[in-house]
Amino acid sequence: MSASPNSTPCQEHLDALRDAARRLLTQEWPPEQAVAWAQTDSKLGSAWQQVARQGWLAIGDDAELGGLDELMLLIEELGRAACPLPLVESYTLHKIAKKQHDCTELHRVASALTTGQAAVAVAIATSDGQNAALTWQTELGKTHLSGQIDFVEGIQLATDFLVIDEDAARAALVSATAAGLTHVATPGYAVPVLHRLHFESVPATVVPYDSSVGLLMRLGLLMRALGAARRTFELAVEWAKTRVQFGQPIGRFQAIQHKLADAATLLDASTLLIERAVAAVKRGDMDAEIQIACAQAYAGPAMRRVTLEAHHVFAGVGYFEEHEAPRHLRRVHADMVALGGLDRACNLLAEAALERGGLPDIHLSPEADTFRAEVRAWARTLNIQPQLNHGSGADQLATQAISKGLIERGWIGLGWPKTSGGQERSVAEQFVFAEEIAYHGISLGLLRATETIIGPALLKFGTPAQVQHFIPRILKHEVSFCLGYSEPESGSDLASLRTRAIPEGDGWIINGSKLFTTMAEDASHIWLAVRTDPEQPGHRGISVFIVPKDSPGISVRPMRAMHGGTACAVFYDDVHVDADALVGKLHGGWQIITAALAHERILMGAAVASVQAQFDQLLVAIKARQRRGQPMAEDSLVRHRIGSLAAQIEAARMLAVRNVQLVSLGKVPIAEASMSKCVTGELMERIAECAMDLFGTGALLSHGSPGSIGDGLFERALRLAIMYVVGGGTNEIQRNIIATVGLGLPR
Repeated sequence: MSASPNSTPCQEHLDALRDAARRLLTQEWPPEQAVAWAQTDSKLGSAWQQVARQGWLAIGDDAELGGLDELMLLIEELGRAACPLPLVESYTLHKIAKKQHDCTELHRVASALTTGQAAVAVAIATSDGQNAALTWQTELGKTHLSGQIDFVEGIQLATDFLVIDEDAARAALVSATAAGLTHVATPGYAVPVLHRLHFESVPATVVPYDSSVGLLMRLGLLMRALGAARRTFELAVEWAKTRVQFGQPIGRFQAIQHKLADAATLLDASTLLIERAVAAVKRGDMDAEIQIACAQAYAGPAMRRVTLEAHHVFAGVGYFEEHEAPRHLRRVHADMVALGGLDRACNLLAEAALERGGLPDIHLSPEADTFRAEVRAWARTLNIQPQLNHGSGADQLATQAISKGLIERGWIGLGWPKTSGGQERSVAEQFVFAEEIAYHGISLGLLRATETIIGPALLKFGTPAQVQHFIPRILKHEVSFCLGYSEPESGSDLASLRTRAIPEGDGWIINGSKLFTTMAEDASHIWLAVRTDPEQPGHRGISVFIVPKDSPGISVRPMRAMHGGTACAVFYDDVHVDADALVGKLHGGWQIITAALAHERILMGAAVASVQAQFDQLLVAIKARQRRGQPMAEDSLVRHRIGSLAAQIEAARMLAVRNVQLVSLGKVPIAEASMSKCVTGELMERIAECAMDLFGTGALLSHGSPGSIGDGLFERALRLAIMYVVGGGTNEIQRNIIATVGLGLPR
């Protein structure tokens, strides 16, 4: 181990450290012995000496041995191995000792820690709201403690206790053998058991209070629980692949696939939030406590759910203590309720959101931040009312202003090459543009699909003549495309489409019908997927054509959607297109379609910004109202809902950002894009439902209705949300993709 705590260790170094730690723990703390050894003092002591020889206990003291990144990695591995060594506690003591040069007792313990001759347990008073008050008496320069602290871990190894009173911002070091100090076991769900410490005028050495102690302890709990949850999940996935029932692996059953797909999504989102919190603490960010609270508020319920779902996959096999699953279930639940748990985290998040009036921006790059500010300034000048239904007079005027503004600024074709008339902006810049558009309720109508799906597909697959004809017209918004994909018998299963194109003379004759073609009545052209070779199975015989919508034989029947916009049934009766209408290779349409859909699903992740806008309006409404004679914003149940929603929004944003980062690296997110799509769509439903719960009927009233809360925003959001769950491939299909492509479960 050789990395400065103030630098970012290279991934190769961390991977090597993880491998070494896993080998060591497999050898010194075998899974079949882990539960018994965790309750055996001699085995814990032996493991403590072993990790001391590896240099783990000097992390935080010796910069050459690593810093916070290494510490958190090792704690995750300890959680995976169900090995309850107090590693974060030793790091914490070293951190305090470096700030206090003249405290002999503190440095004695720190020195002994490094060689494994000492071990520290951290006892934090008041954090759970159940501890009795701890009194501090100081006379003639000597301090004594009286009272009790509950839920203390690590008694078996402890030679000393670091006592923290977060409310009073005080800290002290107490010897485990000090007169007047006793402890009693409090058996329960956690293994090893927690203890209650009793202090009766116990002599203590006052040490500098460091607020980061609580942050580090909570980070450690998160990381240890993550290790335990991930281990359980990995075991469950492997079990689903190998356990045979009813003549096939249980991982082929969709119920199991969806359980594990959801668990994978919860774990990935939790990991991203925890990693962000670690980075915030490492940088010393002012909002590090809020970042940790965000991780706790999301990952606490998420990782508990993961371990429970893993048990459901194991069924009776995993219900017995000799299996690994129960120890990890206990670990995750115990760690995620400790030190205030979910209630404290949600309250902190709610307080920050109410004070700020919303959630902070996510910073992707300096260029993206600059572009975000530019787009935001323009968007605010439009004064869009997202609660208006598509097709209203005000909506049509807004659409004209949007189109004019985009053309003037050259913002059509943001990611296109400059040689093709685009701005060649980065994926991050394209993403923040989509975020700001979504946040401000700006509808791009047909331009969205035309610019983000059709344009890139033409540039990649189109003929020179197609590119020359359509690309300049798209940039001027002179042509617009709708997507002719779904059919009455072919929705998410697009490869089963039946609309046929048969060669005739110098072109093709198309017959069939399409369903749910969004805004087909307004489009100038249809990007049409048809079957050109019925003999080839599935996607192999599909081609894509550009079809002018005014072609003879096309009839369009608009259907009013719940959100106020339209989707259409489009009928093709002997529609003739020229040979040059074919895009790409004959029978090669599936590649074009999937490339476009992958891009669409990435940008759909930016739709979480519309959830953020609803959240911000939710805060406005809450701050303006009272409940039972008290400000609604001070209601503990309301604050819990706010904090939980804030954490879920941040999780959705992090999943979306991950896709941006993967694309920026030249990778294609498949299961990752499906995760983002699932989380965002279902969150849109959840936040609208939350508004109903909090405000009742007033939130169900439309724009302009007397007594409407949010002026119709929430009721329209609820109507719109379903489209994000079922559109672009239903979330059930996305879960299938996560399970088979992401987890490798059998099809």
